Amino acid sequence: MPRRLLPAALLVAIACAVAIAIALRGEVRGPSERGTGTTTAAAALLQSAGGPGGSSVVTLRRWRYRPDPDDHGRRDGWASGDWRGQLVLVPHSPNAGAISGAAGRLAYAGGVGWFARSVDAPVAGRYAIALESAHHRATVFVDGRPVRAHVGAYEPFAARTHLARGRHTIAVRVDWRDPKRQAAEGWARGWFNYGGLNRPVTLTRLGRSELGALTLRTRLLGGGRASVDVSVRVRNRGASRPLHLRGVLRHDDTTIPLDFGVAGVPSGTSRAVRAVATIDEPALWSPDDPERYDLRIDDPGEATLQRKVGLREISWGADGLRLNGEPLVLRGAALPPDARGHGDALTPADEERIVADLRALGANATRSQMPLSQSMLERLDAAGILVWQVVGP
Repeated sequence: MPRRLLPAALLVAIACAVAIAIALRGEVRGPSERGTGTTTAAAALLQSAGGPGGSSVVTLRRWRYRPDPDDHGRRDGWASGDWRGQLVLVPHSPNAGAISGAAGRLAYAGGVGWFARSVDAPVAGRYAIALESAHHRATVFVDGRPVRAHVGAYEPFAARTHLARGRHTIAVRVDWRDPKRQAAEGWARGWFNYGGLNRPVTLTRLGRSELGALTLRTRLLGGGRASVDVSVRVRNRGASRPLHLRGVLRHDDTTIPLDFGVAGVPSGTSRAVRAVATIDEPALWSPDDPERYDLRIDDPGEATLQRKVGLREISWGADGLRLNGEPLVLRGAALPPDARGHGDALTPADEERIVADLRALGANATRSQMPLSQSMLERLDAAGILVWQVVGP
């Protein structure tokens, strides 16, 4: 059901870019089937494009799925992942096939289902299994052991665990029963009760530090110059030590270094660090010309964050909304929350079609009733489309 709107001035947001990791070939082998395929990782959940030494984020696309209508899976040991199931590609919503009539009412009531797959850890170490969305109650198991529980939809979360070198099995139990109870507990969502793993799942090897919570603000200075303020949060998982992050913004032949200084981060804690740079004649992002820079931030040998980012100043005053100092009139359409047959587990093709439809309308903005996936934000940003993202109180 739609959520109450907040004041427009609080809701205009720019679609943020995400890291696009290297396409990887990965083998998906469960106890009951094997297969290979090529996938592309969108690593925005961890806001990192690599682990120690630049190791890549791997998208876990191919899974086995098994419904659990009587909710006996935990009792019967399904957390081990040692069972046969239907091969599905995640994002996947098991109840997206019917939305009307008797079948639709049954689908809307929800159910319980399990996802499982095997992964190979190339070296022993700490890893993050990052899920962009799982509706509604999810529990992540590794080799039959629970490592993370989560409630909600569209909120990314990660299960961090130590893996020995070799093969492991990941299982995820998802329970999306009783949408009325969900709403009564404060979890009202979109118009239909789609369950499952609604957005991508990735696996990343973690180093002694992690980078996240990236913010980038652009302020026009006049005279053809702009100030860019970059903030990132660094978490120290190793011994207490000074951390010296290095950053760079690149556009065509222009390279702008970012100096974050030396940060003292005690073990087991995190802190935000900042770098400010002045750019002459910046290539500013606009709907007519969505120029973007390549941003890279490194804690050398430990963690890397990579994004495509647009430099733009958005402001609001008595005369209305301005972008890069120029008046801006938003025009566009509401972004649909789902796709036929897929529900809100949008595929890359679904996202591309939606963005193409908005461009065909001549849109420079779109409104979303719910938080969007990082891959959708990336596509909208590249297409020159601003995002009005409605997030209820």
